[in-house]
Amino acid sequence: MSNTQATNQALALAGIAQAAALVTQLAREGNADQQAMQCTIHSILALDAPDSESIFINRKYLHLGLKTVREVFERDTASSTETLRYCASMLHLQKHLMKNNEMLDTLRKRIQQIQKQIDLHGNETASQVLSSIAALYSDTLSTFQFRVQVNGRPELLQQTGIADQIRTALLGGVRAAILWRQLGGSRLDFIFRRKAIYNATVALLDA
Repeated sequence: MSNTQATNQALALAGIAQAAALVTQLAREGNADQQAMQCTIHSILALDAPDSESIFINRKYLHLGLKTVREVFERDTASSTETLRYCASMLHLQKHLMKNNEMLDTLRKRIQQIQKQIDLHGNETASQVLSSIAALYSDTLSTFQFRVQVNGRPELLQQTGIADQIRTALLGGVRAAILWRQLGGSRLDFIFRRKAIYNATVALLDA
């Protein structure tokens, strides 16, 4: 694996892990890293980005995700297990999505509409934008028989604002999962290319 390929795969994996970390933060604490949330929203809207890093604005906005990937590689903890479960769920949703051309077309068209909405309001994290992205997730990915099971405090999960952010994070995670697959990422990479991806993750954090 080339250094460039490892770096790009590390960025994509960090995007998935960042979404998982955001879901955990929101479901358990009721708030989320706002820079990471902005990154996730930006990645959803980046339909025609010129390269992997620009999908996420830049690597600094993926700090939470890169740190999460490093922690998963370095130690097996309860939090790592939950992170891996969310990541696996988003990869599974991505697999179903890529077989559904009609849903892919719906996502693209409505994402373009949301971008127009942002152009009017000038704020990617505005509650109205989050609500629109959450509704898009509910109307598309939530219709699959497979659902992501989110663990957290019931009183938080029942709040509309938090639920909207969780759905937004999940859609962002699926977006990153699409990139991961486009870059040739697979389960085998976690076995045979683990060291290269880990080293690339550490290098991105230290940059």
